[in-house]
Amino acid sequence: MRHQIHFSKCHRILQAHIIYGLLSTVFTRRLVRFAVVMLVCNLVAGIGNFSVALAEPLKFERVSPPEIPKVVALVNGEEIDREEFEAFFANYLRKKLYHGGSPERVHQLRLDAIKSMVQRRLVLAEADHLGIIGSETDVDAQIEMLRKRYGKSPQWHAMEARLPFIREQLLDSSRVSALEKEKRIVGPPDRDQLLGFYRDNIKLFTVPRRQHLAVILIAVHPGAPKEDLQTAEQLARDLFAQLGNGDEFATLAKRHSKHASAEKGGDIGVVHEGELAKDVQAAIDALQTHMVTEPIRVLEGYALFHLQRRLPSKVRAFSDVRERALAIYRRNTGEEQWQNFLEALQARANVTINLAKHFSKAVEKVPLQ
Repeated sequence: MRHQIHFSKCHRILQAHIIYGLLSTVFTRRLVRFAVVMLVCNLVAGIGNFSVALAEPLKFERVSPPEIPKVVALVNGEEIDREEFEAFFANYLRKKLYHGGSPERVHQLRLDAIKSMVQRRLVLAEADHLGIIGSETDVDAQIEMLRKRYGKSPQWHAMEARLPFIREQLLDSSRVSALEKEKRIVGPPDRDQLLGFYRDNIKLFTVPRRQHLAVILIAVHPGAPKEDLQTAEQLARDLFAQLGNGDEFATLAKRHSKHASAEKGGDIGVVHEGELAKDVQAAIDALQTHMVTEPIRVLEGYALFHLQRRLPSKVRAFSDVRERALAIYRRNTGEEQWQNFLEALQARANVTINLAKHFSKAVEKVPLQ
C-alpha cells in the first residue's frame, strides 16, 4: 500500500513535466526541468506567454537547493509532494523576481507559493462540489492557437502527445476562473450605499494639487563624460543668473532648452502632484508663484523650473463621479467577497504545511533574466 500512487497525483506530476522531450536536445537535465516549468505554467497563464518562454533562453545562477520534504503539504488528506511543488514554485518565482533576490526573500516566496498551491487545490475541490466545469471552447481555442504557431516545428510531434495533459491543466484554470467570476458578482447598490462608499473613500474622487510649470532643460547624454555634465551645469547657472537680472524665461527656453516644450517658451502645462521626482517637487514646493528653481540635476541633464501658478486639490461632486464610484464599489466589493470565500474554504479545511522549517538556513540564488 505504501508504494501505490494515486492517479490524480501522478497526473499532476506528468503535467509538470510535459515538455521534457521538447527540450531534451537543447538543455542539460537541470535546465530542462526549469525550462519545462516555465513553458507549462506560462501556457496556463496565457498562450502568448508560451511563445516568449520558448523563444528566450534562460540565464540563471544557482547553488545547491535546500532539502525539501517529500510531502510539503496535506490538503484534506491529499498530498502535495516535492516534485509537484518544485514545478509550481519555479514558475511562481519567475513571476515574483526578475533580477534575483535575497535568501530571506526566496524563503518567504516558498511559503507564499505553497499557500497558493493549497488555495488552488481547495478552490478546485469546491468547483467539483458545485459542479462547475471549464470552458471546453476556450481551451480548444488555446490548443488550436498553439497548434497553428508551432505545428511546423520539428519538436511538435513529441509535444502533441502531451497535449492531453496541457488540456487538463487549462481546464482546471478555466474552472477556477469560472468559480471566481461567480463569487465576485456584486448586486447593484442603492443610492445611499453608493453615496456612503463615495464619502468613505473621498480621496479616490479628489483631484490632487497641481502646478502649472515651464522648464528649461540643458540636456546631457547619459553616457557623456564628466566635463559635459559640468558644462551643462554651468550653463544652467548662467541662465539662472540671467533670469535674476530680468531676462524672460520663455525667451531663454526657446533659445537654450532641449525639452519638447521649448517652442512654447518651456510651458509644460499643468502637472499633478506625484508626477514629478521627489527632489524636483520639493524644490517647486519651496517656490512662490512666478519664481524659478535653481538648477536641478535630472536624468536628462540640468533643469530650471518656473512656477506659473498653483491649483489646489478639488473634491469632485458625487453626481460627476457616480459611474466611476459604482465601478470601484463593484470591484472592491467583489474582491472582498472573493477573499471571504477563500478564508471560509481554508477555515473548514484540514491543511498541514510541512515546508517552513526546512528553509530557515537555506541559501540559494534565484534564476536571473
